[in-house]
Amino acid sequence: MAVKWVSVKEACRLLDISESTLRRHIKQGIIKADGTGKDRRIAIESDAEVTATVTLNELKQLQKENKELREQIAWLKEKLDQRDQEMAEVGHRHDTVVMQMTKLLEYHQQPFWRKLFSRKALLPSTEGNMMNAETHNEKEKKERNGK
Repeated sequence: MAVKWVSVKEACRLLDISESTLRRHIKQGIIKADGTGKDRRIAIESDAEVTATVTLNELKQLQKENKELREQIAWLKEKLDQRDQEMAEVGHRHDTVVMQMTKLLEYHQQPFWRKLFSRKALLPSTEGNMMNAETHNEKEKKERNGK
């Protein structure tokens, strides 16, 4: 294997380690170095260049995974927006039902004479089996006349 002498910064880049880690490896004798200060050169074997290439390949893989994760986040945000819209619709329906029930309750809590003599007291108009006050008053009149 060929040995290549490089600067501290270049060795850190090739080995993908920090400067402090490089200096620690030099002190421990794991990595060979010659010189001091700015003139210090680090011995890098040809295997280190392969490691740097692998590091670049790993970087590309991480970038690909990052892109996929961003796409998943966008999809999840879209789903969350859809759920928020659905919840808003459900909340609106809930409010409508509560309002209708409140009107119905208010109508039934009126004194009996107001129901009989006032056309202003209308039942809430709702779908289904609820009726307006006029139909209700007509039924009461028929019942009174029939008795």
